[in-house]
Amino acid sequence: MNNIPVVLLDDIYNHMGDFFSRDELYDLTSDFINSKGKNTPRGKITMLTSKEDYYSKYRIVKINLSVLSDREKIEFFKQLSMHSRVDQNTVLREQISKLIDTFDAPNRSRENISNLLANYSDEVQTQWKNSLNFYNHKDYRNALDSIRLTIELLVKILTNSSASLENQKGNLGKFLEENGISKESRNLFLKMLKNYEDIQNNNAKHGTPDGINAEEISFLMNQSYVIIKFLIDCDKKRERNNAR
Repeated sequence: MNNIPVVLLDDIYNHMGDFFSRDELYDLTSDFINSKGKNTPRGKITMLTSKEDYYSKYRIVKINLSVLSDREKIEFFKQLSMHSRVDQNTVLREQISKLIDTFDAPNRSRENISNLLANYSDEVQTQWKNSLNFYNHKDYRNALDSIRLTIELLVKILTNSSASLENQKGNLGKFLEENGISKESRNLFLKMLKNYEDIQNNNAKHGTPDGINAEEISFLMNQSYVIIKFLIDCDKKRERNNAR
């Protein structure tokens, strides 16, 4: 999944040309690429001896960095942000900072969920880790399936019931009510969960998500985080109440 805003990335590529020569841009990008055990798509001689209007500064950066994953690109820009020329330029520095923050935000949410699930069964944690691994490798069908199983296993623990997720409405309603969740909020959550289940059943559990675009996959994953976080928050509240 691409978490990098393409427009912002293009702006940074263009802006880098204001502070570095073609030769410097090639060396900066190729040195980092080589440090990752990868090769640049074009040789230095090919790029720098060609007409400048063909291999412009922008094209040199964009073509070279195309061999990197999103995470590797972010690592490159984190290192570049420490360069004295970048550090002295407010606009470029802020653009890079915004790019990094945009990419890191979903990852912080995932880390938060990982920490919260650490108190639950190994099976729940395994399915959660599987979902992230599949997602990072763009295996969206298995990512959605694994995260649905994560939610189902978590719900079984919280309700102390072996029923499938589709048959947990009554148990979940009781669980939420016992934890002081209002009727309106319970209904909202259960409706959201039902809609989530329907999409999952139609596109992951019983087939492949060929009809879902990248934005929808990201949306479904984010909804999963919201569902898991809410359920765990309720469970932690129950633990606090029982400890009194």
